[in-house]
Amino acid sequence: MPIGGVKLDELENPGKPVGTAFVKKSDKLNKMMLVGFLVLGVIIIGLILYSIFRV
Repeated sequence: MPIGGVKLDELENPGKPVGTAFVKKSDKLNKMMLVGFLVLGVIIIGLILYSIFRV
């Protein structure tokens, strides 16, 4: 009896997702990542402008 691999009943239902690796991410996680990247971008732009106008 093999431990890993694909089971026969998983092959019979090709429309059903097998694992969680290919499941679409939630919208909440996408929004949190977008807000995080925007905040990070604003901080980087702020630091660049600060270093330019400091001289």
